[in-house]
Amino acid sequence: MEERIAKLEAIADSTVAAVAALRTDMNERFRLVDTQLAELRRQKVDTELILTRLEAQAIQIEELRQGMDRRFKDTDRRFDQMDRRLEHIERRLDEQAEQIKELRSDLRYMARWLFGTQFAIALFLLGLAAKIFYPS
Repeated sequence: MEERIAKLEAIADSTVAAVAALRTDMNERFRLVDTQLAELRRQKVDTELILTRLEAQAIQIEELRQGMDRRFKDTDRRFDQMDRRLEHIERRLDEQAEQIKELRSDLRYMARWLFGTQFAIALFLLGLAAKIFYPS
């Protein structure tokens, strides 16, 4: 019986040692899990911070895109206004060119008329001079 008790005590001692080893192992694993969990929580916070920054940048990019779209629309509107102004200027230049042609024609007519009038006056004066110098 003593032998059996000694055997049972040995088994109990080895069981206690095994349980203690398991307990130590489990405590180390729990510490490792706690450490990993803390790291994951920190990474989650970092990821959420990065996500918040990315969302803010996405909003900024959208605002910039909208601003560029507005500027392009304004630029298109200004180009349209300039096109209309240039068309108006071209029409006015065409009208003025036509008026200049008419004025040139009128000036040629007046110049011919003045030349003809001066020629007639010169002939009249020559006739008077001839009467004065060569009386009949």
